[in-house]
Amino acid sequence: MANWYGQTRTNYFKVKDEERYQELYGRLMGEEAVEDFTVKKSDGEYWHAFGSYSDICFYERSEDGTIDYDNDQVDMYTFYKEISKILQDDSVFVITCTGAEKLRYLTGYCAVVFPDGTIVEETLDGFAIKTVKEKYGDNYALHLDY
Repeated sequence: MANWYGQTRTNYFKVKDEERYQELYGRLMGEEAVEDFTVKKSDGEYWHAFGSYSDICFYERSEDGTIDYDNDQVDMYTFYKEISKILQDDSVFVITCTGAEKLRYLTGYCAVVFPDGTIVEETLDGFAIKTVKEKYGDNYALHLDY
C-alpha cells in the first residue's frame, strides 16, 4: 500500500490582530513542518502566508495551555472561522492542498475565507462532478476512482 503525500500553501493575507493570529498559527501542524512565509512590507504592515510539504491540521489547546497533538485535533473549518474574525477588511485568506498516492489518485481542495465570515470550499473531484452535471445532467457516470 502506498502513502498519500500532500502539500499545502496559503496566499498572502493581512490580519488586524497579530497576537491572535500567532496563537492560531501556533496550533497548526502537519506531518512536515508548517513554514511561515510572513513578510513585513516597507509600510510596516505584515503579510502572512504559510505552507507545508504535508496536509495541515488545527489543534485545540488544553486548559493548561498545551496542545496534545495525539488527541486534540479539530476540523480545519474551525481555523477558517477563527481566521475570518481577524482578517483585515481588504484581505482574503486562501488555502490550497493537493496530494497524491503515487498516480492512483490525485486529490485537492481549496478554501477561500472572507472577513465577513463567508467560507467557500471546493474539492477537485467536486469541481469535476459539478461541471459535468452542468453540461450533461445527472445521467452521466463520471468515474474518478482509478
